Amino acid sequence: MVVNTATPPLWKVYVGIEVDIGVKAGIELEFEADLWFGTLEWNWSLELFDVKWDGALRWEMLLANAVKIDSLSPASGAVGTEVTIKGSGFGDARENDSCVKFGSVAATEYTSWKDDEIKCKVPPGVSGTVQVKVTHIFHRWGPVIVQVTSNGKNFNVGGGGGGTGPGTWDAQASGTTQGLNGVDALDGSHVWAVGKNGTILFNDGT
Repeated sequence: MVVNTATPPLWKVYVGIEVDIGVKAGIELEFEADLWFGTLEWNWSLELFDVKWDGALRWEMLLANAVKIDSLSPASGAVGTEVTIKGSGFGDARENDSCVKFGSVAATEYTSWKDDEIKCKVPPGVSGTVQVKVTHIFHRWGPVIVQVTSNGKNFNVGGGGGGTGPGTWDAQASGTTQGLNGVDALDGSHVWAVGKNGTILFNDGT
């Protein structure tokens, strides 16, 4: 059972049962001797199993608070860009696999996680304009999962540089008269171009 809502506050009640089982097995012998009259008496009892069940019904009440994103900084960037998410209800630490999702892809790199701020990196596999949401998993107990997902904020994912915005290709002055044959990038701040006569150019995104 998963509870997933952004409406505060949310109470969810579930029931647990505690059972104590006791098992006893044994033989009891009792002897009584009277030396004056010369008599001997003995008794015995056999109790193989004595099973005792003690059951208790336990009500558990779980509170899940609202989770809200106020802002993203920056609001655009390439894969690997660190994003600061401001808001509330994130939790004092990342618990029970709570996560930030860029569209349908969960971030895997988190720099910090506080109740009002999360810092994480844009994960691989996303592009274009996506919604960023925070899911706080308050409780995970067997099949019972209580989680709350925040509102969404738009984030533009792209590796293009220059003047027309993320996700686009823009002309850049190379600073060389040599012909360039290829370009490759690790992220938006690590871009290389190579060309004739051993030419290697580097761009840091600015």
